[in-house]
Amino acid sequence: MNKQEQAIRVLLADDHPIVMTGFAMSLAGVGMDVVAQARSPDEAAAMYAEMKPDVLVLDIRFGTELTGLDAARGLLGTYPAANIVFLSQFDQDSLIKETYRIGARAFVTKDCDPADLATAVRHAHADKLYFLPQIAERLANL
Repeated sequence: MNKQEQAIRVLLADDHPIVMTGFAMSLAGVGMDVVAQARSPDEAAAMYAEMKPDVLVLDIRFGTELTGLDAARGLLGTYPAANIVFLSQFDQDSLIKETYRIGARAFVTKDCDPADLATAVRHAHADKLYFLPQIAERLANL
């Protein structure tokens, strides 16, 4: 099997189990393999190092001192080819700009259609950028 035929291996990281479960079900429903679910930035970094998933879907805000941005900076410092999709309920311009600046492949909001999350994961896996159209337009204007 080549890269296109294998199921994309995804690590999810969010501190809300119900949210992660919903995203895991929607990604599995389109043939992706959710290999693990982390509940903190530290856990996400440790699981990434151990499992080397194809894509990390990472929340930005956790109920801890560390954020998803902190975890991403650390991971990208060690694994520059890491494909990170940020997922957030917040879509402030400064936050979107920062995710792009540190090297994220995609940014989607938690209220997006599950198909948009799957598209973001596929783009990240293919080393392409993906931002929801309304976010891409705002990012272009920054």
